Amino acid sequence: MKPAESPRYLCSVSGLSAAALPDEVMAVVPDEDPLDDLPLGWSRVTVETRMENPRYMVFVEARQTLIDQTLSMKENAEETTEHERALVEMLVDAQLGAVAVPPFVVVTEELYVHPDYMSHLSDALGVEGEEGAEDLPVVPENGSADAPVQG
Repeated sequence: MKPAESPRYLCSVSGLSAAALPDEVMAVVPDEDPLDDLPLGWSRVTVETRMENPRYMVFVEARQTLIDQTLSMKENAEETTEHERALVEMLVDAQLGAVAVPPFVVVTEELYVHPDYMSHLSDALGVEGEEGAEDLPVVPENGSADAPVQG
């Protein structure tokens, strides 16, 4: 039986990959850490794109068809008043209320970026990548943030 491989992360910019943080490191990572087992130095970039909902036009066409069919059942359908049309539209909207379809959807994609390529991405996007990092405590290797740093 082959040992299970640890999950790997693939850099969306370079194609480089890295193993997830090992179990012994994950043992000290808080459960609420939003980056979970992302390797040290790697970045997770979330891209959200608003797109047209392809089901929306189908919904709009179905609604209009129901309105037209309902109005065509009336004697002298060509003499429908604005008031009658508005009433039929309200009735159809009430019927379709439970299946209302939004005109747009948001597609979310998560990308992972190797530390050597984050500056390229930040430059391309005009983002200051490490803003605020100078305020973080310096943690010596295998130490804690409270331990004095030998310099």
